[in-house]
Amino acid sequence: MKSHRFLNSTGVDELVAFLREKHRSDAWTAASIASWVDAVEMKMFNEGQATINIPASISRSGHDESMTISDAGISVSHPVIDVAARVI
Repeated sequence: MKSHRFLNSTGVDELVAFLREKHRSDAWTAASIASWVDAVEMKMFNEGQATINIPASISRSGHDESMTISDAGISVSHPVIDVAARVI
């Protein structure tokens, strides 16, 4: 069974700092940050990469911007299987 990788508080802090520096929006809410966190976690699940990309159309620089969350910003949870529930 596959382990679940997710952003911990360090990873969220890294992501928020990147968004505040590179994204042209200045109006961040908990919901908008959660959407970006979900995007990174989905990319880790599907592609194995903890990266985020901001397209040129919404970046402060007018260029594509990307970053990779550090290893310290990623935690791993291992699934727990309830063996007793499977005993007949």
